[in-house]
Amino acid sequence: MKNCILILSFVLATVACIAQQDNNLSYKKYEGCYGSSSSGLCLFGDGTFLLYGYATAVFGTYEPKGDMLRFYPKRPPVFEVYAHNNPTIGDSIRMNFNGFEEGDTFIASDQEKLRSVFNVDANCFSAPFVYQKSGTNSAFTLFLNGEDDELESGEHSQSWHYVFDSMYNDFILIYNKSLRYYKPFSAYWKQLQEDGAEMQLSDYMTGKPIMRYKKAESDSEWDELVNWKNLYLQQSEAENELYANVHYNTFPKPEDIDYTFNKETNQYFSKHYKENMEDNNSDAYNDSRVLKKYLKIQPKETLQQKVLISVSGLPPLFYTTCDEPEISYQYSL
Repeated sequence: MKNCILILSFVLATVACIAQQDNNLSYKKYEGCYGSSSSGLCLFGDGTFLLYGYATAVFGTYEPKGDMLRFYPKRPPVFEVYAHNNPTIGDSIRMNFNGFEEGDTFIASDQEKLRSVFNVDANCFSAPFVYQKSGTNSAFTLFLNGEDDELESGEHSQSWHYVFDSMYNDFILIYNKSLRYYKPFSAYWKQLQEDGAEMQLSDYMTGKPIMRYKKAESDSEWDELVNWKNLYLQQSEAENELYANVHYNTFPKPEDIDYTFNKETNQYFSKHYKENMEDNNSDAYNDSRVLKKYLKIQPKETLQQKVLISVSGLPPLFYTTCDEPEISYQYSL
């Protein structure tokens, strides 16, 4: 689940910021995929590219500079917060933490002091990680301790302060770990034959040449890839919202022809809700019959300076370790 939502988050956050460029011959000759079917680069005729690999999908733009190609990946925000008014949980707060196990992360609210999201040396993770408590909230702050060189700014920590309407009580919080793939890189491009080409990647990436194994012309798989890319470009207009079921599995925006909106519960119900009831109940995590709409909240303030993180003594939100499975966090469907 984490990989799916992280990849979706990466793609939607990045393609929205890619400047659209007209197709032209200077880009057309580079079109195609380089590397292998499991990892590599796909270059498109509109000046955009896709860097792909295991659990990795990074979009960006590229431009030719003589025999060199310059690549500019787009990094998603460090934190993303989506909020929903959930009448079904009453006077309480519910938070889904996605990707936070990948970093040294902390949270503080207007009701609770600073505490870590996970325990030190946490392992044996079992997502989704859902925290619920009674009471209301109108603000919280997320912290990242960047001593492990996660922050490009070089600062030891940063904080993101969110303020929102108190009607919001159900949240999806995403931490996007910094990856080396987000840094600009270059490649030397060479035409080998009439149909052959290779790129010599900069030492920062691999320093090795990668051959073009898929061309753009008369290739059904390439057409599918372009359609997939264009679909995400279209969906980028909806980057400020997510749709998820009660277990925080995300799905595409529900179509009016298939769903009806229930104002009382603030949820979308499939018009086929009662069909295949038994099958859907047996796979609750992938059940898309009832969806909630989450709206993206931008931080009110981001502190770039060094922040001294002093933990209050409160336990972490989630405790998980392979050595103590009997007391470790377990999500129950």
